[in-house]
Amino acid sequence: MTRRIARTTWRQVAMALGAGCALALSPCAFGADDLADQAGRTARKWLADLPQGYSARYDGQRRLLYLSALDENHLRETMQLLAAYTDAQRAYLLKSPLTWNVTILLPTAADYRRFRPGESVNGFYRNEDRTLISLDRGRVLVHEFTHALHDADASAAGQIHPVWICEGLATLFDSAHIGQEGLELRTCDRLLTLQRAIRLGTTIPLDKLVSMGQERFLREADLCYAESRYLLLYLHESGVLAKWYEAYKDGYSEDSTGKRALEKTLGKRLFQVEDDWKKWVAAQKLPWGELSRGQARLGAELQDDPQGAKVVSLIRGGSAERAGRIRAGDVIREFNGHAVRNAAELVNAIRAAGAKQTVTIRLVRNGQALSIDQPLGSPADD
Repeated sequence: MTRRIARTTWRQVAMALGAGCALALSPCAFGADDLADQAGRTARKWLADLPQGYSARYDGQRRLLYLSALDENHLRETMQLLAAYTDAQRAYLLKSPLTWNVTILLPTAADYRRFRPGESVNGFYRNEDRTLISLDRGRVLVHEFTHALHDADASAAGQIHPVWICEGLATLFDSAHIGQEGLELRTCDRLLTLQRAIRLGTTIPLDKLVSMGQERFLREADLCYAESRYLLLYLHESGVLAKWYEAYKDGYSEDSTGKRALEKTLGKRLFQVEDDWKKWVAAQKLPWGELSRGQARLGAELQDDPQGAKVVSLIRGGSAERAGRIRAGDVIREFNGHAVRNAAELVNAIRAAGAKQTVTIRLVRNGQALSIDQPLGSPADD
């Protein structure tokens, strides 16, 4: 079952942008209020530091300052995406409006290297200066933008939410679809990681997950992200996500972990919630073609292997076949610096890397360890 929320259509967004936002203005025209003036100063400062070819736009209604190397059409599409997403969130969960500007930098691949915190990171949000920098204009962008909206909502309540909620919300919404009937939440490829852990009995107990600090959470990032996302999706599919979130914020001073709000909202002790949740997760399925997207971008069909992810075959005309570096039977053990333990992890890594990138892959072929540089395909391959 897929729940639809927040009816915000693309046409409504386009009309709103055309009527009141900077898409209809000159490249760097801003209004007269304090935040608009601040946006103008910020834009001029960034543009003085960036190479030629960047433009600035300001969505004054939503307090979003864009600094972009994209062409006009792609910038417009990106602004429409984040406008629609912001409005959908306002209607559903993260309801507090921004009371400050968020700067969104959409750089070239060459310029992005100046800012990225790690080789495999294609986008990030900095709370300290409320700046989002992203090479990706899809899932990574929405993930990091969710952090910006959640930052505003938690700050309005005078709260600092734990990492499982912060990352759970970002991963919950980063694969959402905005259609004519609103925002749709669905399963994504992180499901495979969680289902495998349930089968092997290696899941992290929920009482430990909700109490985790960031350092430990990131040490087991793949599983922690998956558990956090699917616990929130379980609440959403049960029709109580918004109710839980409000109960959590109301009771924050007594319990900042979210455990009490989970028990109160679902009417059960947490260990009982965990039993029901695991049964629900085990029954979930991916949308048709979801897993194939990452495989298509690599140009190979994959399956789990005790040593990592095994290449079953090459997709005819795909990037792996064209490059001639990967062969059927290869077992991929590391992708762009990330250890690969199964096909799901490799698919996640491929999608996070973005399209048309060249990545380093470490693999085993006939018992011999090899390292290759492999180009990835474009979104059209998906």
